[in-house]
Amino acid sequence: MRHLAILLISFITFNSIGQITPKWLDNSKPQATLHDSIPKVIYTNEHKHGGDAAFFINGEFISGGIVPLFNPEIIKDVNVYRDSITVGETLYDSQIRITTKNNYLPKFISLNQLKAKYTSLAQQHAVFSINNDRIINKDYDKYLVDESYILSITIEKTDKAKGSSDLNFIRLLTRTPENIAKSKQIRIRGANLASSF
Repeated sequence: MRHLAILLISFITFNSIGQITPKWLDNSKPQATLHDSIPKVIYTNEHKHGGDAAFFINGEFISGGIVPLFNPEIIKDVNVYRDSITVGETLYDSQIRITTKNNYLPKFISLNQLKAKYTSLAQQHAVFSINNDRIINKDYDKYLVDESYILSITIEKTDKAKGSSDLNFIRLLTRTPENIAKSKQIRIRGANLASSF
């Protein structure tokens, strides 16, 4: 009987100690399992804080709040200043000043200008992504890309869902060494065949 009492007390003690959760481990959120039937919903744009930065390239104001997309190999120097600055009527919290090699100035174009110039989707709705891994969720009239740094523009039209307008996906690939190498590959696809040369 004494052994049973010790075993029972030990079990209760270990079980209660095991219930204490360290502060670094948050058990208030349910952990995912294979048997879950409800997906976890994540809103990526919520709770983002921080002010916009004014971007200058070779001393020329380019934009605010976005990183202009251009070839990083042309960058000679980048300086970040935490000083606020007013450009026009807009106050920016900080400044990012980029100097390019040989004073190269990229040919900047907004995403909407790019869409109007190179596609037949002028007034249609579109969602842009860059290098198949990042969806751009900024103002397409202000988000700038270096026109000469774009390798390809792929347009994927969606079927019209009931009660909604057409939506187009525009995938931009930049002239990175990896993307250029992939663009030179020849792919053969079939029922049981997928290879590249």
